[in-house]
Amino acid sequence: MIEGEIDEKRPLKIGDIAKLAGVSISAVSAALNNRPQISRATRERVLGVVDKYHYVPQRSARALSTRKSFQIGFLISSKVTLGLANSYFSSILSAIAEVCKRRDYHLVVTTYDLSMLNNFIIPVNIWQRNVDGLIAAGATDLTVIRKIQDTGTPFVIIGGDYPDDVLSLKSDSYSTLLKIIAYLYRLGHRKLLVPYHYQDTMTVYQQALRTLKMDRRYHDLELCLAFYSAVDEFIDGEIFAEGWLHQLEPPTALIANDQFCTGFLRHLLRHGKRCPDHISIVASDSALSRQGIIPLTATDDLLYETGTTAAENLLDLLEGRKSREEVRQAFLAFYRAGELIMRDSTGPVPGTSAGQRTAAVNED
Repeated sequence: MIEGEIDEKRPLKIGDIAKLAGVSISAVSAALNNRPQISRATRERVLGVVDKYHYVPQRSARALSTRKSFQIGFLISSKVTLGLANSYFSSILSAIAEVCKRRDYHLVVTTYDLSMLNNFIIPVNIWQRNVDGLIAAGATDLTVIRKIQDTGTPFVIIGGDYPDDVLSLKSDSYSTLLKIIAYLYRLGHRKLLVPYHYQDTMTVYQQALRTLKMDRRYHDLELCLAFYSAVDEFIDGEIFAEGWLHQLEPPTALIANDQFCTGFLRHLLRHGKRCPDHISIVASDSALSRQGIIPLTATDDLLYETGTTAAENLLDLLEGRKSREEVRQAFLAFYRAGELIMRDSTGPVPGTSAGQRTAAVNED
């Protein structure tokens, strides 16, 4: 086939590239998707033609040749406060979107109730297999996960505590909590408010308290565990702040997520209280934590890195670059504690030495 036989007035198709390079369509597809079943010389010949003619792969042609949609889904629980506008999940989503853009995948984003099987309807993109894989985030019940598994769609889930057959990517929340408590304790805080919504969170708090109580240095530590609804975490924070205002000996520190802490702090400020003079606050890191009237001490949960790791490994699994076990090992290697970012919302308990905060930071 000579180059003159190609009609250059129309956009080139994958078949044209195959003819110009003197190879099969499957070889062109392998070269474009960096698959290993062709020789280096063939790959270079195909890519040379692609570069010369400025060929842009058409998703439909690529999907036809590989029987894949080249789409992945990002499924977030509709029970999350603010949904996709939640800074925690939007940070993860931005990373996933960047990976998909770089690797030429389309990203389908949607929200569903993942909290219990009775409320879950399998998204049409899953049961029609319009997506090659799925990333789920937010509180997801195990029975819902089993329902997704039944569809045969490969997926990974961010967060949660699930059996080993579920590819779950998470950080070490237990070690992170130990860091936070140790830091606050060195500042003189003995009574800490730790609201929770998920059972997993409460379990981590209880485990941390048992561990620290075994150390005599923490003999007087008290964790005030309190359940909240999580329908709107800003409002939940305000409700807890109102309760705090009416306690005779309220906790001197709060550990919660960014939205809860923002609502809590807003209510206290309206009632003439000051942070950290009256209470210290440690939140999860986000734009809310960083840009508020009082920047909040927070834990860096590596959200962008989490999204990147989840997406890269899912695509590697879909393209046969990694096995399920290799993805699982990559997720285990990612498991780590978050670092504390010191800001203005934490300080020593009133009555302790002025230099205690500096000492706590240096020791940490």
